[in-house]
Amino acid sequence: LDMRALHVDDVEGLREALTAFGMALVIALFSVMPPWLSKSVEFRNDTLWIFFWLAALVLITRQRGPAPFLAGLAFGLCLLASIKAVPLLLAHALALVTLRWWSREHALRFALGAAVPIAIVVAWMYAAGALDAMVYDTLLFNAAAPVSAARRIGGAAAFAVVAAITVFASRRITNRSLQTHLTFFAIWYVALLLAFWPILTSRDFLPLVPVAALVIAAALPRQHWQTALAAALAAATLGGIIEARIWRTPDDAREDFVDAAVRLTAPDEYVFDLKGDAVFRRRPVALVY
Repeated sequence: LDMRALHVDDVEGLREALTAFGMALVIALFSVMPPWLSKSVEFRNDTLWIFFWLAALVLITRQRGPAPFLAGLAFGLCLLASIKAVPLLLAHALALVTLRWWSREHALRFALGAAVPIAIVVAWMYAAGALDAMVYDTLLFNAAAPVSAARRIGGAAAFAVVAAITVFASRRITNRSLQTHLTFFAIWYVALLLAFWPILTSRDFLPLVPVAALVIAAALPRQHWQTALAAALAAATLGGIIEARIWRTPDDAREDFVDAAVRLTAPDEYVFDLKGDAVFRRRPVALVY
């Protein structure tokens, strides 16, 4: 298409369509990336956490109309799905502040959107008399995880150095694009995790996968987009299949364990298990839960 021959509104519409198409391909790519292919079919909240974060990421790029409010709404639901949304939100906020990309009005709409689902859940928990348990199990329990003093001090020092370098670099950047924002988000997110997050797992770094895909796709020449994404999707699918080893015979050990627990205990008895495997029986202490 000759972009110069189109009306400006048509050009903007075409760009939005290309962006939506690119996001759809990125989400398809992410869904088969190892280790997400195998993790996404497990009974865990990470799937919901990533879904709402990707929705917020799409809405953040629009920056007009109700998009900031809806992005905040998605982030609020993301936070309710997993406490791991906290470093995501902080990294996005630091990237936006560093690049001065969003207006105060957008930030206010975002905050209002995020407050809606959180306020509803907090009010419901308070009415049920479970607010103290919610705060402890979602915030204080993870915050109390043992972290060595050396890591705390070293992490804080390293974060200060990264922050100074990032702020200095942002002052020399004139292009306030989505690609720039995602790059700074990735820097802040990794710095926050390594410096302050008490328990690190490989799943905590999964949000960097779609970010990397978006940044790489934005940097590719348009004529190479389809070829590069098709190759990446094929490689990711193959990698996911190999990582998940889907040709194996299913392991019935967990099902056998649940069957044995249900057979040997009564519904009102407590079962002390490792990590919630006996989901049909009561667990003995709040710390385990």
